[in-house]
Amino acid sequence: MSEEKLHIKNIPGASEIYKQLGNWPIFHDSEVAAINLIRNGPSSLHIVSPVNSFTSEHLQRWCICLQFSEIVEIELVDFNHQNVLYDLTFTLKDNLYSVNIDSSFGVDGFITAKTLLFKMSEFPFEK
Repeated sequence: MSEEKLHIKNIPGASEIYKQLGNWPIFHDSEVAAINLIRNGPSSLHIVSPVNSFTSEHLQRWCICLQFSEIVEIELVDFNHQNVLYDLTFTLKDNLYSVNIDSSFGVDGFITAKTLLFKMSEFPFEK
């Protein structure tokens, strides 16, 4: 089966992100604040908006959690004190979701899993 770009709206939780932010966020210059890998449970990637992130109506900070279940392949390198994204892309191939993390600085790689879910999250990683 060929790889296809996902229509974000088809991923569970995406419609709630649209509703809360007024549009889909641009991940450029956002930061990966946490990666939680759980062997027998849901793993997650927490992404925090840049300080000045515009939504459709106003300036707003956000934190989005990408939750993965049944990871089948993963490659992550260079996670450190700052993990700035250049882009984040989502694909679907053979009923597996793949998230490609394209870095400006810090963590880079991909996660492929059987399920993917988006959630709005609190900011538990900032002091």
